[in-house]
Amino acid sequence: MTYEAAACALPQITTREAGDVVLNGENGLVVPPNDADALADAIEHFHRNRDAIVEMGVRGRERV
Repeated sequence: MTYEAAACALPQITTREAGDVVLNGENGLVVPPNDADALADAIEHFHRNRDAIVEMGVRGRERV
């Protein structure tokens, strides 16, 4: 599902276990598994930085 999201120009929040589509800070955010605080921080990051959503989404689409 990570490839599909990237192809739709959607940045992702994921863990390393999901594969290698997401490059942390480039086309999404990678958080440690089972770390609710890191997940909350990543969600908050996108909430505060709406431009990052578009920029990372474009880079994700280019990657796939």
